[in-house]
Amino acid sequence: GNIFFDKNLPNFEVVLNRYKVFKEKEEDTWSWFDFTKNHYDINLILDVGCNVGVYSLLAAKNFKKSKILSFDASLANCNVTQKLWEINFKKKIVRGNLVVQQGMLGAKKNSIESIGSFSIDAGETIGTIKDRLIKSKKNNFNVIKFPLSLIGKFDNLYKEKIKNIAIKIDVDGGELDLIKGISKSQWIKIKSIAIEVDLFDFKNLNKIISYLNKLGFKSSKSNVEFLKFYYF
Repeated sequence: GNIFFDKNLPNFEVVLNRYKVFKEKEEDTWSWFDFTKNHYDINLILDVGCNVGVYSLLAAKNFKKSKILSFDASLANCNVTQKLWEINFKKKIVRGNLVVQQGMLGAKKNSIESIGSFSIDAGETIGTIKDRLIKSKKNNFNVIKFPLSLIGKFDNLYKEKIKNIAIKIDVDGGELDLIKGISKSQWIKIKSIAIEVDLFDFKNLNKIISYLNKLGFKSSKSNVEFLKFYYF
């Protein structure tokens, strides 16, 4: 279907550029879309680190019967995500099918994370963990950090029973902490997962792959070929 944008969106050019980059350069994500649609009857998609909601928007277009639950540490990004949804899916928002929440997900107990980012404008990222240690005084803000397990059963969030979940993660270095914060009962319902990682941080990458392999997940063919090319 068509995707609609509004020039009155905050930082509109950055938001539009993110959509163009996603459409033109993230081939693996499109392949993951197709694979997940063809193999599972997904009724909940989690978009963790949704930025301005471009992925969430396209997921809603591709998985028309699924509910979308998105998280981002930046309030500006959450607001733009909400506005993009309002432009494209007003009825689904009213029904609670599309929900965005500010927050950071991690493996530790609930805490308040103090973040120093290069920019708090919509479409910008909060940077890697190393970047956040800088704690820029100008752009410093606090955000709640909690494990996904704290949510408990996803069935409790919706009237319909949640059977199959797909999850996309893009959290700039916090991937391992995040997946360790997912409970066993939640993992049972997660059928497909896409994680954006730093492919040149091999130590962390190996830990993520090993953790997911133990849970029964396998890397896509394209990812395996890429890893073999660079590391084996």
